[in-house]
Amino acid sequence: MSIDPAEIPDKREAVSQHLVEAGFEVEGMDLASGTVSSGDVIVRKQGVYSLLTVTLIDNGNVVLTATSPC
Repeated sequence: MSIDPAEIPDKREAVSQHLVEAGFEVEGMDLASGTVSSGDVIVRKQGVYSLLTVTLIDNGNVVLTATSPC
């Protein structure tokens, strides 16, 4: 999946809000190394997820990772 890099802050907020409305507590993390940066929306040990991470990268890529305890 790819999005317009200019939309990343709004998309990150929309993902966070959606997860909060679904009953999850979320945390965020910003990472940068050299010319690439990303922002994560993270859910830990809630519902069916051991870890759910939505990473929005400044080049427009989006990475979704979900793990369950099973």
